[in-house]
Amino acid sequence: MRKSQVAPSAAVDPLSIQGLPFSHFHVLINEWGGKEAVAGMTTAKVCETFIKPMTRDGGKSLCATYAEGCNIERQGLLGKADWFVSHSWGSPFLDTVNALDDFFSDKGLDLDKTMVWFDLFSNGQHDTGSKPFDWWKTTFLQAVEAIGRVVMILMPWRDPVPLKRAWCVYELYACHLTRSRFEFAVTRAEKAAFMDWLFWHVESFFLELQQVGCAQSQATKASDRKAIFAVIKSGIGFVKLDLLVLNTVREWVRIQIQRKIKNEPSVNRGWLEVYKEFREVENAFDDAVRRATKLFGTRNPHLLRFGSYGMAREESIEQKTVRLSKIVRKQRWQSWKKRFIICARKED
Repeated sequence: MRKSQVAPSAAVDPLSIQGLPFSHFHVLINEWGGKEAVAGMTTAKVCETFIKPMTRDGGKSLCATYAEGCNIERQGLLGKADWFVSHSWGSPFLDTVNALDDFFSDKGLDLDKTMVWFDLFSNGQHDTGSKPFDWWKTTFLQAVEAIGRVVMILMPWRDPVPLKRAWCVYELYACHLTRSRFEFAVTRAEKAAFMDWLFWHVESFFLELQQVGCAQSQATKASDRKAIFAVIKSGIGFVKLDLLVLNTVREWVRIQIQRKIKNEPSVNRGWLEVYKEFREVENAFDDAVRRATKLFGTRNPHLLRFGSYGMAREESIEQKTVRLSKIVRKQRWQSWKKRFIICARKED
């Protein structure tokens, strides 16, 4: 049995882990007027336009509204969630739904039985006052641990919005801390565009990976960002979160290439070459990350950036080490220069 990594909570405000079957997402969309009615709406807009009016009388979540209502059929929909969805409220709602649809369908899951914790439906949207951060460090983590699976909507693939949001990064941290399973979802159209690009740009893919940087995420409230960053820095650090995303994406890419080789015989020779190149560059990247880790430790926020330099395979280890050292010296100099400017301004 998996040992809990989260301290027990004395909080009196528990987080419900009730979810709805994913198929009900489509039922709701149809009730709201179909996809045409919600096209272009962000999740935040869907909340204001549809969810708040549906739950106004009781002031609770949609799940709680169903549980306390007279509709026996809808009461029967509720159940413990199997998947926790991490997403950006500023992204198009239909993109999120389509990504989840493709994700669950690709796994061969029964959409009527796949129970999803989606904050738009599982959380109350009326009393959304800030909770003390101890609540997020205990009650929230316990809920993620109880669900056990986190799927992040990682779109667009070249610049994923959730990794720019501090609260999504905290959900990623919760996934890591509770040893929950982490996966990500994209739409089929997004996946097709990525694979078309990857065929010609394997090495560029690893250069794109160096842009992964959870430490660059932002929050609407500066105090939220500060609290989230303090928890992550005092715990596993941002590098491990970046590597969690990186390794999950790489595994997914390998699987997609293997499927291309198997399912598209007419072009499998080309994809075989892509796969060979992918593994070669991947090994060079890993080698550079290992050396950078040995030189600078696991908490250097630019560890993945160091890794990208390892792909210059014509360089010797000594040359790469010198290059990395120069980068570090430059960073230190810039840091001291910034401090000097701040001190000078204070004296003025």
